[in-house]
Amino acid sequence: MEFLKRFVESVQAKFDAFVSNPFLLLGSILIILFVIEKAMLPKKRKDSIKSVGRRFWSMKKSKPVILKEKGDNYERAVGHEFERRGYRVSYNGLEKGRADGGIDLFAFTKKEFILIQCKNQRDDVQQHIIRKFLGDCAVWESENRDKIHGRRIKRFFIASAPLSLSGQLYLARHTQARFFQMKFKGV
Repeated sequence: MEFLKRFVESVQAKFDAFVSNPFLLLGSILIILFVIEKAMLPKKRKDSIKSVGRRFWSMKKSKPVILKEKGDNYERAVGHEFERRGYRVSYNGLEKGRADGGIDLFAFTKKEFILIQCKNQRDDVQQHIIRKFLGDCAVWESENRDKIHGRRIKRFFIASAPLSLSGQLYLARHTQARFFQMKFKGV
């Protein structure tokens, strides 16, 4: 009986030392989680801690990733609408990402060349966003005259949200662009 009493005291002392050290406790928890993850993986796969972590973070999408998907799907929907109307469409935003120069789509026929900015958002489209788009259009046009080939240029700002009052007043004075609202429920 004395042996059992000493054994219990020894285990309890080690347990108290273990619990009082947060690094040791955290490390042990991580190892236990890794072992559990390993046990749940198919037998063929021998994943490292690094690859298990990558899979975890790829499954847990961050807000910017979800918003990008939402924007990309909206650009596709707008592009498909122009294609349905007989335009050829170049998906500049999808191909170049943030390096698209502020122009998401190019829609064109033999006579027209349309520069399109798409915004899938809840809030009203503000004046400064329209101004930026017109500036981006001016830069693109000055650098790409050879792509226009004498076609009439149009600038369309298409958004899922309505245009704010300041945006309406701005476009009433600056008629270089047209605003269209195209509602979208897709992600």
